[in-house]
Formats: sequence, C-alpha cells, structure tokens
Amino acid sequence: MELIQGTRKASNLSLNDDIISSMPDIVITYILNHLPIQDAVRTSILARNWRFKWTLLTQLVFDRDFVKYLYRLYLDGINKNKNKNWYDERIISNLLTHVKGPITKFYLRVPNDKELNVKDLHNWVLILSRKGIMEFTLLNGNGGELQLELPTHIFSCLELTHLKLSYCDINSIPTCVSFTNLLSLEMLWATFAIGFCDIITSCPRLEILKLGNDSHNSSIPKLKLVEITKLTNLKILSFPLCALDSMPITNSLIFHLGRYLPKLQELYLSFLDCKFVLQAVSSELVRDSFSYVKTLKLDFVDFSNSIMLPFALEMVCGCPNLQTLKIRASYDDYAIPHSPISSSELNYITMGQLQLLNVVFYSFGGLEDEFFLIKNLLARTPLLKKFTIYIDRRRDFSDYREKMFAKKLLMFHRASAIAEVDYQCS
Repeated sequence: MELIQGTRKASNLSLNDDIISSMPDIVITYILNHLPIQDAVRTSILARNWRFKWTLLTQLVFDRDFVKYLYRLYLDGINKNKNKNWYDERIISNLLTHVKGPITKFYLRVPNDKELNVKDLHNWVLILSRKGIMEFTLLNGNGGELQLELPTHIFSCLELTHLKLSYCDINSIPTCVSFTNLLSLEMLWATFAIGFCDIITSCPRLEILKLGNDSHNSSIPKLKLVEITKLTNLKILSFPLCALDSMPITNSLIFHLGRYLPKLQELYLSFLDCKFVLQAVSSELVRDSFSYVKTLKLDFVDFSNSIMLPFALEMVCGCPNLQTLKIRASYDDYAIPHSPISSSELNYITMGQLQLLNVVFYSFGGLEDEFFLIKNLLARTPLLKKFTIYIDRRRDFSDYREKMFAKKLLMFHRASAIAEVDYQCS
C-alpha cells in the first residue's frame, strides 16, 4: 500500500516542472562534459534558460567524432549548394572565448590533410594558459609531413597534469620551467629544443613517460639515462633506445636502469637504428632489475642479429612477475639465410617458470632463433592463456612454408593445459 501511495504522489508532479534545469550548475557541467561537444552546444535550443548552459563546459574535446561531425555538415552543405570550409578554426576559437569558467581539459585532433593556422593555435594555448588547463592533448593528423609549432605559452600552464603531443615542434624552451604537477608526458614523433630533457627531470610526480621519435631526425637532443633514473615514481616508460646519448647501448645499462625505477609496471623499448652490445651480466642483476613489471614490449628486435635473442631472453627473465609480453621482429635483410644461435651460447641464461598470461609475436619471419624463443616461452609458462603469432607478409612465404611453420609450432610442448596458439597473417 505504501508503494502504491508513493506512486500516486509521484504522478502528481507537473509535466512542466523542469527538474534538470533546477539542478546545481556543477551537476549540469558534469553532464555536459560527458556529451560530445557538438551535442553539448546544441543543448542551447532546448529552452530559453538553456541558451548559454554550454558555456559551463570545463572540458573541450575536439576528437575524431567531432571531425566526422564537421565533415557531415560539409557534405550536407555541398548537397544544398552551399560553399563551406569544412574545418573552420573559428568554431574552436568561438567556443574557447565563450566558455565562462576554467578549462581543465583540451583535446584536439587535427584531421589529415588539414594545415592548422599557427596563429590560431597560439591564441588557443594563450587562452588555455589563463584558464587553469590541466590536461592538454594535441594530435597532428598530418603525420611527419607537416609538424605543428607549439607556442611557448604551453610552458605557462604550470597546473598541467597530462601533456600529450604528436608531430609537433617545440623550438624554444624558457629557462627555469618546472611542471611540478605533471603525471603523464607523451611526446610522440615530436622534435624539441635543447633544454627539454631538463624539463623531464623537473617533474617529480611523473608516472607515465612515453617518447617516440624518428631516429633520423638530428634535431632531437639525446636523453641521458641518469635523467630517467631520477623519475622514481614512473609506472609506465616507453622510449627508443636510439634517443639515449650512450652509444652503443648495452644490456647491462638497461638492467641497471630497472633498479632505479621500483614502481615500474609497463616497459616499452624500441631497438630501431640502435647500436647494441651484449655484455656479461650477473644473474642477480637480471633477476632483480624489473621485479614489478607486468607488461613488456620489445619493438624492432632484429633476430638476424645474434645479440638480440639473448637480450630478449634476459629481459623476460628480468621480469619475474611479467604477465603480458609483446615482441615485434625486424630485419635488416629480408633474405632467409641465417645461422641460428647454438643452444650452448644461451646456457648462461637460466629461464625458470614464468608468470606470463599473454604473448604476442609480431612480424614472425620463420627464423630458427624465433622458433627457439617461442619454444622456450611455451615450455616455461604454466599459466599461459594465449600466444598469438603474426606472420610477416613482406617475406616471400609460400602456402607450403606457412603450413610447415604451423605444424612445427603445434609440435612444441606447452606447459599450460589451456594455452591457445593463434597463428595469423599480418
């Protein structure tokens, strides 16, 4: 009876009561921030008192969906014989200038083949620097063809907690800049002036550091390994070894790095264009280096190089709690002839049981050293759930060879009773 009476009382509410509009601004802002920005702005047509509600936004996200939305409007304009500039920077400028309060998040994806007006970009960053920006993402869709010059105003955004840039240039860095609140820094295929490495070391709270650069770009200053070791709060680290100022790179250098990063959980290393030398290291150093790493990715491992396989095995052994392993093979020469490493050369590496759950092997080329690695991983992973192998189609593989490879893989002993081996073409 009480439930029925409560229902009757609820039914007495007037249909004209605007419950949403009567909510506090902080609740309305929360709702608007979780809508696509085009939908958040379109709430202005709901009612007179909603005309400027969208100006409460604190997050401006111009992502891939926003680009698609603008392009659909452009196609509609063509169909209606209207000549439109399909991506008009003035849209972003108007939104930035009309937002009332602080802007904590700004995400901009520049579409492919779009040359962004640099003056507009400078104005946007200047506005954001005055509005307490905390998360700034700029993804240049033009790739390496057209780098975007980032204004120095970005270094005035001292409240930044997340900074992500791709295909951008930072040509000038002010002195004595410190991002004390920065938690994540991602510089993907970006070029930056001398002094940027000092900024990295001035981020005491940094937890995520991802650097991905074109090694052929001589304007990229080299990183000192000692600078990375100061980032003791790092949980995720990704960088190309060719960016280090120490050449050639040794396995001993990498293992010593792990001892300075006690919180590291994910590690991504790229060996592209890297001069690498294998040194004898103690089993204690290998075993204690990356104790907390759960995800390891090794990119561009040259299995035609007799140094790379022992290092890959050492890295796996150096992560006793590893759960996910990803390896991408690479070759200077796509010809098959290659002398495999004899097992006696690998006797110094003691591989016990591993905690791996998932393994992915990219660009499999069919070399004996690749089979050796796969065989050992399958035999020492009792908890393994899935092992995925992607064959490298750039090699001249016949159907017969592929069947022989698959047959050989099926014959390998598996320590896990539930392990699934998936063999695909990439």
